[in-house]
Amino acid sequence: MSSFLNTQNSILNLTNRIEINDSFLDSLLKKIDKKNRIKELLLSRTSITHLPKRETLLLVPNLEKINITGTQITKNQDYITICYELQSIPKLDYLDINICQEIEFKIILLSLPLLKEVNGQKVDINSMKITFQDELNISTYKFIVDFMQKI
Repeated sequence: MSSFLNTQNSILNLTNRIEINDSFLDSLLKKIDKKNRIKELLLSRTSITHLPKRETLLLVPNLEKINITGTQITKNQDYITICYELQSIPKLDYLDINICQEIEFKIILLSLPLLKEVNGQKVDINSMKITFQDELNISTYKFIVDFMQKI
């Protein structure tokens, strides 16, 4: 694990490691010493297909940045499920993720309003003139709101 973990910078860097899969990541996160305050989790271009469950992500409460670009996560999980898992990370303010459509970006912003940057672009949801109910189709908006209220 020490080759993946840069304790000085609080980075868990698994980028470009094809051998990293879902069960390995889950096991790795569960083994991290509580003294290590992981702030960045870099998963780009790994074999990961799903985000870890909320219970596992809760083990890295200081996580501020996550990169899941170039993974199969967005092909195997819908954006609402991805956001649901990411909501368990209270300090998350930076996300790199594969986004193909504007609606996906809007779902992320609606679901994770504390994000300050998405894919390297600064986001200030308060200054954006987006009325999510008008921008998203009404059924998608209601589904997201209902889903988030059940959490």
